[in-house]
Amino acid sequence: MGHSSNCTNQGTLPTAGRVEPEIPGGANGDCTYSEKRIRVEVTNAPAQRVKTLAHELAHALLHENFKDRALAELEAESTAFIVCNVLVFCV
Repeated sequence: MGHSSNCTNQGTLPTAGRVEPEIPGGANGDCTYSEKRIRVEVTNAPAQRVKTLAHELAHALLHENFKDRALAELEAESTAFIVCNVLVFCV
């Protein structure tokens, strides 16, 4: 959920990196634009990880220079909800 706001959204998405046992702060995931990185908490259930990945990908695609965090979270959650419903995941 947490993310910084320095990523480039010009056709390049954050890429996979190393696996870390836990994301600090208890977050399910994060998008770090400056590192072009999305992390998803590996200790969560598989369906939760899919939902979190959809949420963080929404941030990567939509929120490079967001001004309203509440709106950014609403958009990311809405995107994740739609994606998971299309994939028939219930989280």
